[in-house]
Amino acid sequence: MLKLEIKNHKTTSPASPKISPLKFNKILKTAQTLVPKIKNLNGTIELNFISKTEMQRINKTFRKIDKPTDVLSFSYFEEIPAPPSPKKPTPTPPPILAEIFICTEVAKTQSLQHANSLTQELLTLFTHGLLHIFGYTHDTDGQEKEMQEMADKLVAKFNSL
Repeated sequence: MLKLEIKNHKTTSPASPKISPLKFNKILKTAQTLVPKIKNLNGTIELNFISKTEMQRINKTFRKIDKPTDVLSFSYFEEIPAPPSPKKPTPTPPPILAEIFICTEVAKTQSLQHANSLTQELLTLFTHGLLHIFGYTHDTDGQEKEMQEMADKLVAKFNSL
């Protein structure tokens, strides 16, 4: 079972989201029904709301791009060790499977450009980050089309609940 942990960092701008965690959890649960690869995963996905300064630092460190962006995601699926032997169970918390970082300041600007509410923009960015974690990318036109189709399915199913 996947668990979502939401962190609102102290350095986050005044545009910090005031959204019910239930909406983000609903998107995660919806994704689990649509993306076969994640149906049996057990662990935590961290969702971090951060400032432009923090996003720029992370973007520069990991992507060598010295400017803030809207969303970054990091998947650790391949780094997770196999579960311990059933003969010797060890009570450990589920591993962190991935992290998603959303810059609330950039999201607020984009929400105005896209004529979306901040809530809708944050949910869209969260969905985009999730899809990257689950292996979707948009490096080619075909991959972008596939990713957008899955995002559209996810949003449609989420909106129908």
